[in-house]
Amino acid sequence: TPSFFTLSCLNPLLAMLLTGLSPRQLIDMYGFFGNLGVATKEIDEILNFVVKIRCDLAHGNVSFCDASSPILWSKLVDDKDKLVKYLTHMLNNIDNYIEKKKYRI
Repeated sequence: TPSFFTLSCLNPLLAMLLTGLSPRQLIDMYGFFGNLGVATKEIDEILNFVVKIRCDLAHGNVSFCDASSPILWSKLVDDKDKLVKYLTHMLNNIDNYIEKKKYRI
């Protein structure tokens, strides 16, 4: 099995998903700080909602119909746009971290 470090170097987002680390924990752990484009509180609410719904669906606690019916289409699109913006900024910060070799002591 690959180590967390190997996973995080190859794909930080995959490492985050597989280990259960939040984006903020991953950022703090490796130090690829920078503008993330979306307020922390706002992105935390979106991510927590996504994780809860995903777990409920995956474990059969709720049907897709029941999980999706209270969600407004406009909110779903807005949340998706914020997630894409956040992850794009995060990946740019990671690129910058690697390009400037900030991982070296």
